[in-house]
Amino acid sequence: MPYNLLVERWIPIRRMSGREDWIAPWQISEANDPPVSLASPRADFDGALIQFLIGLLQTAAPPSTKRAWEDWYDVAPEPEKLRRLLAVHQDAFNLDGDGPRFMQDLALRLTEDATPIAQLLIESPGEQTKKRNADLFVKRGQFSTLGVPAAAMALYCMQTNAPGGGKGYRTSLRGGGPLTTVLLGDTLFRTVWLNVLRRDVFESGRGDAAKTAPGATFPWMVDTRTSEKGQSITPEDMNPGQHFWAMPRRIRLDFRGAPGPCGVFGGEHSQTVAGFWEVNYGGNYKGAFNHPLTPYTLLPDGQPPNPRKGQPDGLPYRDWPLIVTGDGDRQPASVVTSYRQDQRFRKQAACRIHVFGYDMDNAKARAWCDATVPLLWSQPGSELAFAALAAQLVTASEEVRKTLTSKLKEALVRRPADRKWDLSYLNRQFWSATESGFFHALEVGKAELERGEEPNQAREAWLDVMSRAARAVFEAASQEKGDFASTDVKRVAKASNELRRFTSPKAKSVRQAVGLPPVEAATVEPKEGTV
Repeated sequence: MPYNLLVERWIPIRRMSGREDWIAPWQISEANDPPVSLASPRADFDGALIQFLIGLLQTAAPPSTKRAWEDWYDVAPEPEKLRRLLAVHQDAFNLDGDGPRFMQDLALRLTEDATPIAQLLIESPGEQTKKRNADLFVKRGQFSTLGVPAAAMALYCMQTNAPGGGKGYRTSLRGGGPLTTVLLGDTLFRTVWLNVLRRDVFESGRGDAAKTAPGATFPWMVDTRTSEKGQSITPEDMNPGQHFWAMPRRIRLDFRGAPGPCGVFGGEHSQTVAGFWEVNYGGNYKGAFNHPLTPYTLLPDGQPPNPRKGQPDGLPYRDWPLIVTGDGDRQPASVVTSYRQDQRFRKQAACRIHVFGYDMDNAKARAWCDATVPLLWSQPGSELAFAALAAQLVTASEEVRKTLTSKLKEALVRRPADRKWDLSYLNRQFWSATESGFFHALEVGKAELERGEEPNQAREAWLDVMSRAARAVFEAASQEKGDFASTDVKRVAKASNELRRFTSPKAKSVRQAVGLPPVEAATVEPKEGTV
């Protein structure tokens, strides 16, 4: 019997009691000690698994109305009902066997030698890196074999995040290393269901829902639409569901492995996967795709929207407007927008968003970006003002951050031509020092707006937080030993004074950035007898 991903217990979870377990997808709605989170040893595997589960329910059980969505949120469906709904697509989820294989090329010709399975992991060093002996942080040969569950996770993770990998090795439908935003619930089922859209919302503008043949949703069910002559796949060529099941890479797993350990989960497995075959010129996704879990930036001149990618700076709160409120041409993920518009937030006292993705430099994974942020939103009538406030707070923080970096360079280096040091670590220190203050200011501003007031208390509080943080980061960095030991004390004092003046809560530039009038323009009561 083939190893089927809708039948086997291959998903690692943590239950409400804290016990870790393995379940089949249809068991996520179990009520007795319910699963509350995924529990693989790798953050990228957890990220892939939650998208896999969301994609399953979006494909097999999309709610037709807002009420239908609410019914399942209030009372999760019986696992047996989920099992029956998923079983309709069971033939598309065989991981091995002679027929179509999940996310694997149907007609790929196999050779005797396969690529080591470790190369299926996105952070594994490439051939050029190994030739230069430059794999200093992620070493070659860490995983000689994977158990079948880990191999399935690595395969889906690669296809949904696929980076550029050389000539003809295509990126994912969202480009290499896309950013993913997932609304979090108090159980695993609720987390999944919070990110499932109504059928009409999901199908709108995402492809051709009339294309119902299996290959239109699951491209591995038919011969691969290759791209060696520049052919491409557009949204009009596929069912909307393929947003979750896109297959840019032509891969086939090698199941000839003997029993042995899994390099990710450990333990002995009756079957392991030691390698895979891959050729170039797989599916080339081009066009105005709109993955429901990814924020986008709108581009001019009719260009397709640009999906947000992981960034070298990680995920500081400066990205919060993009993730939650939108900011000009930047659009949050559809699940976040739908959450607000349908007022799903009324179902929970609080909601958080898990944001994650690789920071990629072409085929090189530089970092894994991961953050959990609160989803704050104002009540109807003040939504636009709240979004504007969030943008203003971020704009002001950038003013202060840039001034901090500039003044510290002036303090530490005499000649402007020599001020080329990488002080990006200071950015992270500043964002970390002001993060809680940012969200507190948003909470204060939200309350002010809902009372019909200008959020000036929030703005003033934010200026004070930033000013204090900038001075603290400057003082700590300017007093470090080592290269900075011979720093000119007068130059440091001068830069420090200028930083205080430019980042003071009374400074004109930061007050303007945050939407406050200059201090000198404050209203003064006229004296008696004057006009």
